[in-house]
Amino acid sequence: MNKKKIRILRWIVTIIGGIIFFWYHTKDAPTFMDYQLMEYRDMRERSLNGLVTDKKIDVQNHSRPTIIIQQNESKIELDMLRDRSNFYNYVNIGDSITKPHGSIEIHVFSSKKDTLIRLDYLVTD
Repeated sequence: MNKKKIRILRWIVTIIGGIIFFWYHTKDAPTFMDYQLMEYRDMRERSLNGLVTDKKIDVQNHSRPTIIIQQNESKIELDMLRDRSNFYNYVNIGDSITKPHGSIEIHVFSSKKDTLIRLDYLVTD
């Protein structure tokens, strides 16, 4: 074989090897919907009863929309990236919220509003 054919064969083997390597290491990676389902289940299992003390776009964490709730003696950070209900834009600092364990609906109330919002993660169990 001449040098040109050997060089072409090496490139082909390298490309095929790269494709096989990439496929092998990504075939079991979680999909978008897997992450949606994990967030949905996490929120459903959470119980909330507190006051919204802050809203922020968390630039330290990939610019995720985050709501901070004071619940008893602790602060809870809710990552709202995967929610499609527009809850982050609806709730204001100073609003009170409640959400029972096992539900995906959040009751938001203040002197100006009293609303029940169903969070939307595009999935259900």
